[in-house]
Amino acid sequence: MSTNDSTQTPAQAVRAVWILWSAFLAGLGIFAVVVYFVRDPNALPQDIAQLFFLLAWAGVFVGFPIGYFVRMQVYKANWQINSVTPRGYLTGNLFFFAAAEPAGLMALVAILLGAPWWPTSAPLILALLLLLPNLPSERLMQPALPDEIRK
Repeated sequence: MSTNDSTQTPAQAVRAVWILWSAFLAGLGIFAVVVYFVRDPNALPQDIAQLFFLLAWAGVFVGFPIGYFVRMQVYKANWQINSVTPRGYLTGNLFFFAAAEPAGLMALVAILLGAPWWPTSAPLILALLLLLPNLPSERLMQPALPDEIRK
């Protein structure tokens, strides 16, 4: 896939974002399975697990807004003819996913360090629910107005 906007199509950008989105979810899923099997409730003091639990909530309440903000700034910088360019769509979502992932990872680390599954998994569940409306689609890369009105 080329990074040149003139050759990258919206379909290619959406395919790349689907791969990123899937990798994000697969990474959390694989890590969750590992945590399930290697978890030792007596491994470390609860203070450290509590710290990661708080970091997970910080990831939800700070990471997601920062991710949305940076993504929108990238979209604005790559806005052309009433739509975002495929490169801007890919780059913006890459930043968004990078800002969103730590919330889930921190919750899983807290569980790995001995915190109970519930309520420690709540930030992970909330992070996954916040990702659902962000499924990749070509909608933002399609001009909102028909060609005859834009002229």
